Amino acid sequence: MSVYITDEERQLLDGVFASENAGSNRALYIHQKEALMQLRGAREYLARKYPGIRIRCAAFDPLTKGSGHGTLTFSADGHTSLFRVIIRSGSMEYDYTDTLYGELVRGRYDEELTALLSAFMGDVNTRTVFYTPLGMQDDASLTVEGILHHDPLITRHTDIFTDTMPVLSDRLLDTLHKGGWYASYTLFSAKEKDTMFANELSGSTAGSLSFRVFPSGHSEGEQP
Repeated sequence: MSVYITDEERQLLDGVFASENAGSNRALYIHQKEALMQLRGAREYLARKYPGIRIRCAAFDPLTKGSGHGTLTFSADGHTSLFRVIIRSGSMEYDYTDTLYGELVRGRYDEELTALLSAFMGDVNTRTVFYTPLGMQDDASLTVEGILHHDPLITRHTDIFTDTMPVLSDRLLDTLHKGGWYASYTLFSAKEKDTMFANELSGSTAGSLSFRVFPSGHSEGEQP
């Protein structure tokens, strides 16, 4: 029995099953139908979690018996980054989590973090990236308090930009730890901010300082 698929689905499946002609409107193999089910489930998940945000899919790698998870890579209108839906086997069907929420909550998170750091360092700017994919309940309404005390811990990294390289005090580290501002950090002076891309290309890290704040006994796990 043939299965109708959209042009977008055809392109994404062709990227996975090019040699099997999965993109044509014909009877699909069982594993191709499973992949299509995952893809459509991921799209439906995003539509429910982020109504009003237009999503464009960029790449798809389905969950298989030999993989720990599947991935749908996508972009969202108004944002320049690429994001991911992580697909895992669930008790009934599939479980979906994603990383777009981090882009939507970053503004208020960085605003509060900047205010805290400025009390110790003077004028600073921050930019945080959130790595842990979260599910339906953690959307654009996720509060800063919810981020700081989230279980499991949300893995994140913050770049801090200052005019001059400050001294990293024990009092600041203690304040970050007690407040739950658990993350890895990299501190740059204003000069490094202007030339950071060039430094990355050359592999130079001169003038930067990296440090980490995590709960006792925490091991920073690798995120999918």
